Amino acid sequence: MHSTNLSGELPVWIGKLSSLDFVDLSHNTLTGELPVGFGALRNMIYLNLGWNNFTGQISEEHFSSLLNLKYLYHSGNSFKQMVFEEDWIPPFRLKVAHLRSCRLGPKFPSWLKWQTEIRVLDVSGTCISDSLPVWFKTVFSQAYSLNLSDNQLCGTLPRTLEDMLAMVMDLGSNNLTGQVPRFPVNITYFDLSNNSLSGPLPSDLGAPRLEELRLYSNYITGTIPASFCQLRGLVSLYLSSNHLTGEFPQCSDNYKALPPDDLDPFFSPYFGDRMSTI
Repeated sequence: MHSTNLSGELPVWIGKLSSLDFVDLSHNTLTGELPVGFGALRNMIYLNLGWNNFTGQISEEHFSSLLNLKYLYHSGNSFKQMVFEEDWIPPFRLKVAHLRSCRLGPKFPSWLKWQTEIRVLDVSGTCISDSLPVWFKTVFSQAYSLNLSDNQLCGTLPRTLEDMLAMVMDLGSNNLTGQVPRFPVNITYFDLSNNSLSGPLPSDLGAPRLEELRLYSNYITGTIPASFCQLRGLVSLYLSSNHLTGEFPQCSDNYKALPPDDLDPFFSPYFGDRMSTI
């Protein structure tokens, strides 16, 4: 029932529909608090309540019996807070979690460390003002899309990002510091813009499939490494507002960049984020 102009509040009796395993009420104008009865829907696999006007808090009670939940979409609502105890162990193991604009912070959500099967995670704009936990790289090593942008993440990036399998990673608009590590080996879209990263770029980026790289508005120094010439699939590159010196590497005649007329203006950082939400 997505995009059907539904309005009003969800009925409390929805928790009695015990056979429900797929619910999509996204892109409507539903309001009010989320009934705790959702937590009783033991057979639920797919739950999409995104892009409505839900308010109130979400607690452990909303997930108490969701043993089979794999796909969770809460993005684009006005939940005041997702309140979970620090030692809460979720009964589910998600594959997809879209929680954009839900208030998860200020600490990095500890319950995510149990989501070892996650493949797509979007916690952008969720008021997290914390460093990346030590388990970040291990838990999300198999994820192929990670969006943690528009938070207040601080501290440094894991040194061994190249071990992760991510194809899309957005860490833009945070407070990350330290040097830029080697990139995940399968990465195609990588956004580290609007942070406080410094020092030189790695001599070998280690990302042969990279198509779009955003590093603008940092404090990166040194020269642009010659390994950029190996990025044959690179379409869009943003390095402005750094402290780079020297010339761009002189790549061989076989290297052909896109002519200016073929560039898509919507890749510009001033036109927002075009990253797929998969």
